[in-house]
Amino acid sequence: MAGNVGEDSDVARGKACGAELLSACGDGKVDAVGKLLMDGASVDFADDHGNTPLMSAAFEGHLQVVELLLEKGASVDLLYDDGWSALMIAVENGHANIARALLGNGASVETKTLGGVNALQLANQNGLLDVVEMLLQHGANVNLPDVDDRTLLHMAAVNGHASVVSCLLDQGASIDSGDLNGSTALHSACLHGKHDVVKLLLERGAAVNFADEDGDTPLITAAGSDNVVVVETLLQHGASINLTNHDKWSPLMRTADPAIAKKLLHHGAEINMQRDNGATALNIACEYGKQSIVVALVNRGANLELAGEEGYTPLITAAQLGHAGIVQFLVNRGANLNAQLPSGSTALLTAVWFRQLKVARILLDSGADINLRGDFQHWPPLKAAYFSGYSDIVQLIIEKVPPGNQLSFAELVLAAKSAKETSDVLLTTSPSFKVDQKQRNGDTALRLACERGKFEVVKGMLWNPNNDINLPGNDGLTPLISAAESGHTEIAALRLSKGRGLMLNHGMDGPLYKQQVNMGTPML
Repeated sequence: MAGNVGEDSDVARGKACGAELLSACGDGKVDAVGKLLMDGASVDFADDHGNTPLMSAAFEGHLQVVELLLEKGASVDLLYDDGWSALMIAVENGHANIARALLGNGASVETKTLGGVNALQLANQNGLLDVVEMLLQHGANVNLPDVDDRTLLHMAAVNGHASVVSCLLDQGASIDSGDLNGSTALHSACLHGKHDVVKLLLERGAAVNFADEDGDTPLITAAGSDNVVVVETLLQHGASINLTNHDKWSPLMRTADPAIAKKLLHHGAEINMQRDNGATALNIACEYGKQSIVVALVNRGANLELAGEEGYTPLITAAQLGHAGIVQFLVNRGANLNAQLPSGSTALLTAVWFRQLKVARILLDSGADINLRGDFQHWPPLKAAYFSGYSDIVQLIIEKVPPGNQLSFAELVLAAKSAKETSDVLLTTSPSFKVDQKQRNGDTALRLACERGKFEVVKGMLWNPNNDINLPGNDGLTPLISAAESGHTEIAALRLSKGRGLMLNHGMDGPLYKQQVNMGTPML
């Protein structure tokens, strides 16, 4: 029992000394470290996470402490819980002199963290040229890929470390090695806009038209990344300007930068090239709202009417998506306002369906035909706007309807039945609309509106003095009787204010007489 107590005491004393040694190493106290080691502290003491004195000194960059620990026999390849060695810790923190000391004492260059990263990859990632050179001299693999098959060259390119790229190439790095998607270091540099690296790779022989698994060339990648200097450099080194990827995207289609678009066009990009779905660079720019690209393309002669396989012209595309500035520009440049989809829908109809008020205003002001109809119910823009409840657009279109034009009787009856704001707009803005035409059951639009309590609609219908506002249905119900029976007193009063001869169908026993008595309205 006493022996166990003694052992426990020794363990506790060892931990205390070890903790003190870790602290002294981290603080760079060389003398204190030496004394603790002389007093029996373990040079390879590790705390609960695997941290050793050598790791502590390497982390803080205390070269003298590291050298002392190595002199006392510290193990260089012990690992922290997550697989980090003292060498990795020194490299990650940029302590080249300590990395050199550790390598000189046999530290492994192949050890990887639990995440699969080794010391060379860390040095490469941080752009530490001297450490990269040092590790390569000690046998590190220059073409070792990471978990995504990206090589050191890929990562140096991504980070723009041109000097490291040059070093890796000097040491035999494969210049056109692809990652899991087939992208090369040149693709990576183009994607991230690292011009110095792009230029270096091209000068060292990188394949300028190498396509990845998606068919993207470095030029397609650069065009999509909007770096005009990189694009210019690729073109100077022979990049093919009209090569497309597997989805038939060309560099011109990919760019959102007008300067790149102009440069590509200057170098011979095919302006009206179409994808498999028929889309051109202009149609794509209209879809994504890139007005500066649209302007650049149109100024270079892009076809304004070339439609995709579904019939969408650039104007219809921009109209549907509400890109008002583009719509105005295309209209100003002569785009066909009345081009139709296979369904018959025009830019105006499309704008109506998608509630694009600004676009509809531009098209109407520019003379778009308000009578062209689409397949759906064969509706023109006014009816589409009305039945969709788009009162603002209804108002716009109404203003363009010639004075003599009228709604059909069916439209008028439906307006009277509707509870939508659009019916109010429709009926109150067009006093020429006929309200006394009967449907087969004898009903009129005015009677229906009175029955359903549509005050503003009734008000609009009563404007026209040529309409017979007393016309009853086949059942003898006049508009006023319908309003009274349904309890719509405001409508009844409005109707009474418009004239006589409205009430005698049911005499003093009828609801109209009773309603007028209750309202205090004089008998007419």
